[in-house]
Amino acid sequence: MSDFLLTRKIGAGTQLLTLSDYHMTINTLDGAVNVYLQRAFDVMNFQKNSSGRTLELEGIRFIDASGNAAVNNITVFAANGDTINGGSSVTISTNGASGILVPTGGNSWMLVGSGVGGSGGGHIIANSGTPLPNQPILNFTGAGVSVANTGNTTTVTIAGGTGATGATGATGATGSTGATGATGSTGATGTSGGIAKFAMFYGLTAGTGNTGSTDYAGTIAVKTGAGTGRVPFPRDGAAVGIVRNDANSVILPDEATYEVTFNVHTTETGQLQLELNGAAVAFSTSSNSNPTSGGHELNCTCLITTTGTNQILAVINPAGNSPALTITPADGASTNAMAQRITIIKLVDQRT
Repeated sequence: MSDFLLTRKIGAGTQLLTLSDYHMTINTLDGAVNVYLQRAFDVMNFQKNSSGRTLELEGIRFIDASGNAAVNNITVFAANGDTINGGSSVTISTNGASGILVPTGGNSWMLVGSGVGGSGGGHIIANSGTPLPNQPILNFTGAGVSVANTGNTTTVTIAGGTGATGATGATGATGSTGATGATGSTGATGTSGGIAKFAMFYGLTAGTGNTGSTDYAGTIAVKTGAGTGRVPFPRDGAAVGIVRNDANSVILPDEATYEVTFNVHTTETGQLQLELNGAAVAFSTSSNSNPTSGGHELNCTCLITTTGTNQILAVINPAGNSPALTITPADGASTNAMAQRITIIKLVDQRT
């Protein structure tokens, strides 16, 4: 052994031993240490001198000189194809651990020492709390035993046996049928739904979908008097309880609140608003002053509350505005007839 007594200082990180490294002083203060061994066969062969005589060699000695292996583990890896205590590596996690790695064959090593478990993985085996002597291999046998390594942890699963099935208990007697309870009183009638009456009226320009002529051959003049300046919606859509007055106006039959929506597309910039019984509804004014060519969409959705029955509703080009408005026809890539719509929904008052 004296011919080869060479000490190597090893620190954190990955270290590859040479054939002449026989003593490791390991510093575990700065991080975990990974040590890679040469092949056991090559180490044993290197022991021979030129005359072929095998020199006395106990193995590769090591010590955790910094006493911090519990925090920064020391992991020793066997060369490819070799084993250490039956595995590919061992982990030393006891502070101040020391020992020796002995080549026991052409491709195997055995780790023994102080503070080092027999398997090299840090296990201490006990029988009902009493530690057993360290052995190189821990073997589990028997039905239902499963052993697996995950990281630095070895998990042993032992399935418990299934107990015998107990006897089936006797079937209990069927109880008697209880009496039918009295019929409860009828609850109050609920309120009607949120929509009582509705209608949609519309008009079409020329184009695909309109088998007749355009409903908007003329412009929509500015209002100058009663019944003037109105946008026509001469065609009938779905309706229940609400009818038109004429092609340009609708009758709101009841004293109620109505949700009114109109959609009109004009060539010029301008404004449209609702008119109720000849009076402009100021909060319903819709404007589009975008100078971009290609048409201007005028939309409005608002709530109108009437104070009487059979009141007349219309969409108008407000008085004092300029100019008259042209309903944009279909042209270019847009070949379908352009629809102008007004929708009226009477809302049910559900207040109690």
